[in-house]
Amino acid sequence: MNKTPPQNLEAERSVLSAVFYEPDILGELMLSLNAKDFYLESHQIIYQAMINLHSALRPVDMLTIAAHLSAHKKLKVVGGPVMISSLGGLVSTAANVDYWAKMVKDTARQRSFITAATGLLHEAHETQEDTDAWIEEAHTRLLDSMSEQCEEKHVVAGDLYDQVMDEINTAEKEGRQRGAIETPWPVLETMTWGHRAGEVIVVSGEPGEGKTALALNVVAHNIDTKSIMIFSPDQEARDLMHRLLAIMTGTELKAFRSGELSIGDQRRIRDVRLRIKAARLYIDDRHDQEINNIRARARAVKSRHGLDFMVIDYIQLLKINEQIRGEAERLAAISHAVKSMAKDLQVPVYLLSQYNLDGRKRPKNDRTPRLSDLKGTSALGDDANLVLAPHQPWRYDTSALEGKAQLWVVKNKQGPTGMLPLDWDGTRTLFTNPGQWQRDAGAGQKEMDL
Repeated sequence: MNKTPPQNLEAERSVLSAVFYEPDILGELMLSLNAKDFYLESHQIIYQAMINLHSALRPVDMLTIAAHLSAHKKLKVVGGPVMISSLGGLVSTAANVDYWAKMVKDTARQRSFITAATGLLHEAHETQEDTDAWIEEAHTRLLDSMSEQCEEKHVVAGDLYDQVMDEINTAEKEGRQRGAIETPWPVLETMTWGHRAGEVIVVSGEPGEGKTALALNVVAHNIDTKSIMIFSPDQEARDLMHRLLAIMTGTELKAFRSGELSIGDQRRIRDVRLRIKAARLYIDDRHDQEINNIRARARAVKSRHGLDFMVIDYIQLLKINEQIRGEAERLAAISHAVKSMAKDLQVPVYLLSQYNLDGRKRPKNDRTPRLSDLKGTSALGDDANLVLAPHQPWRYDTSALEGKAQLWVVKNKQGPTGMLPLDWDGTRTLFTNPGQWQRDAGAGQKEMDL
């Protein structure tokens, strides 16, 4: 017997009407309510249009929604301007929107459960698998169908440590690879006084200049005391763990892939084991990262574990639920969203970004990083509280000393700008203050005082 799936069309219309009445509620609303939670396709389309306009920092009202839908040839699909107008005066307050949204969400979860249960019912008649195993699988699928869409799917650093160590041991045997955030650099601390809640710190540079390395150096410096989340559509979590271990132990990065670990390497890696296992470090390395989903996942981590610091690597790889014409406009919308997220979650955010390559056309003595070198949009520089740019002159200037790096403070809302000289150890992706390294004569490796 066919039954109509659970739905509450009145609640759906009330939510849409409330957004028209008070558009500012949309920023919080869309963290818990997705377009697919609505039962009617027309309601899904209208709500998604609201999210698109909001994400692009455009007004959300009946006229803009109608124009947006018309431009995307969806106005007739939802019922035309008459349908939009019918939602305009349906409610006279947005005070109850959370209640209406919960009703919409609850019926969506019921439909999801029914879909999963129906599929399992058919399978139960036909399965020839081990009964206990099938029941366990069915139980998991039912729980998944009822879970929130923004469930944690990151990798926990403590779990990842064991996986990396197993790979290192295998490689060694087989000879091949199967409050404030402080920085490690005292001079930078005197210029910035650390990174405070709500700040956006853009880290930019050409490929190979050390953007990710710089961020991971800061992560390693705070790993014992802070809750940190890394969103990395660029690199896999395993690779990031290799780099963190190289920074924290002074072990050459290539040793993690080759398995050629010295006795000193093995000792230092064992020494940081408890620190890694105890760390509140969460890594989300999904390649398909959408900025509103990042915000929701970060909010979930903050609620469950606390959150002190975020790293996003990097902005050019992020997506946004909006049909935006032009790369500059897309990046500007994402930059604004990151700034809003940092303030909303009250955490400092390292937002990594590529540089455009126009700087390579300048003379060798004029290639120091500039704010105008930020790739894609000027909004990145406008939104940032601080812009840092690691720079390696020796990569293009034969007269410069190899391993002598520069960290340019290109923008600083809280203090001076300028250049910090640093030492760069590319074998360990490590930035240090000149003279900080000391040779460990016994192990033949360099030691770092964290």
